Amino acid sequence: MVLWHVVSSLSAPGGIWDWLALRREALEEWMEATQGKGQFPAPSDLTFLLLFLLQTTHSVWQEYRAPEGRITLFLGNKTQAQLDSLQLHVAPSTAFRAQITTPVPPCLPAKTQQQVVIMVGASGPALDPPTLSLRYQLGAAQVNQSLPLPSVNCKFLTPIQGLASADFFAAWQAIAGPPLKLQEVVARPHPMPPSQVAAFLPNLNFGVLPGLDPNQNNVVAAATFAVPGGFNPLCMCRIEVEPNSKQQLRVTVATGDPTLSSTLKELIKQQILAV
Repeated sequence: MVLWHVVSSLSAPGGIWDWLALRREALEEWMEATQGKGQFPAPSDLTFLLLFLLQTTHSVWQEYRAPEGRITLFLGNKTQAQLDSLQLHVAPSTAFRAQITTPVPPCLPAKTQQQVVIMVGASGPALDPPTLSLRYQLGAAQVNQSLPLPSVNCKFLTPIQGLASADFFAAWQAIAGPPLKLQEVVARPHPMPPSQVAAFLPNLNFGVLPGLDPNQNNVVAAATFAVPGGFNPLCMCRIEVEPNSKQQLRVTVATGDPTLSSTLKELIKQQILAV
């Protein structure tokens, strides 16, 4: 059985995946207990991901610059026994280049941690992030685990902080409909005002454009996809909040690539439901 906990950066309002969120108090207690003992780096503004598995703890520290990303994986052995025949492998992908740049030790002693650096480069929009496979021997048992790396498409966006209304809506209207412009109504059990929408969009690397839409219940944002490709890199979204209950939000995403439009719409939807 595998239990996955996902934690976003301390400034973020929630995770972008539909996984269980680890309580911040528990995280802070754990980091306070391990900090300064060579087990985990001190907190920073970078997003980090914690994955607790049956015998091992995997912590991922990540940062991105345009189409490149650096992922630092901390492998921790929580058991009293040594893990042998340790192997790491990133599955090949047409949309990603991934390379493990540090040596992976053949074994991991009990109650120790090993740092592994993975360099990731995106060559285009991807439906799914690259998958990391972990294999090791624990006594007589052979263990195989797989987990998606957090290199989703929004990691490769560059926010647009200023855009004229005429330029935005000209580009918006130039994209007629599916599969480049997608729309979905998302229902929430609790209200989400436009200010809350504007607060989470920067966590997906969208630049919010206040005042650009005359309707105060609408939030519009834009970014460019920082990966070279044969399409318009402009990514736009408009989220219309139902003015009365504020529990229904119409999400519209328009980009120059159908895969990019569908994945960004889903990421925004997941964030709306997670906050």
